[in-house]
Amino acid sequence: MTILKKEAQREGYKLIGASLPSRIHNYLTLYTLARGTTKTKIIKELLQAWIKSVRKSTTDDDLIKEIVAKANDRWQKEKNSKKSHKTFDQFCIDLQKELVARDMLDIYIKLVVAGLNK
Repeated sequence: MTILKKEAQREGYKLIGASLPSRIHNYLTLYTLARGTTKTKIIKELLQAWIKSVRKSTTDDDLIKEIVAKANDRWQKEKNSKKSHKTFDQFCIDLQKELVARDMLDIYIKLVVAGLNK
């Protein structure tokens, strides 16, 4: 049972982690307790405003293309490395595992892997 903190767990929500400097965390804690709000509410409002401004110029497709480009660059380095004996298929499996671990949607994972160049 909490005394000062609101209890809220919603279906369809994901927990994200963020490391903040102590001074920000301390003020955020004071503010939320004094004003009867939650850290989640404050951060969610900030993120929604940020997403609204960024989405005007950056689509999901744009971001997927950027991820594909990074993965292709990494594959070229792996392929040309004398130290690595990883196959393209193994590289794809490792990339999929990394994206799953980051909780990326399956459709996005498929689009990223489909965009890779052998």
